[in-house]
Amino acid sequence: MIEHRPGDWVQSMDEQQAVHRIDAAINEIRQASIWDGKNINDHPPVTETVEHQGRLHAALDYLRQARQEVSYAEDNGAVQGLQSRAYQHIDGAIGAIKNALHS
Repeated sequence: MIEHRPGDWVQSMDEQQAVHRIDAAINEIRQASIWDGKNINDHPPVTETVEHQGRLHAALDYLRQARQEVSYAEDNGAVQGLQSRAYQHIDGAIGAIKNALHS
């Protein structure tokens, strides 16, 4: 939604920061999934929007959903740290997208 953009729109620094934080969150979640024995190739479909502001709003919605999905109680101590770092990265990405929307 943020990195793959149609047309000639130039990615802002906030958008670049959001992509970096999303990638970091994905890595943490992937590691936690491996520890839990989950299928790391299970990806829900994404509906892409062409319009720039619409893409940012959609990315914000997806990040909020991801944060909710990551919020389940975790009893595996090794995974709790990964979960905590994923929260931080998701929250950082949410903040960066909000900044991008307001600039």
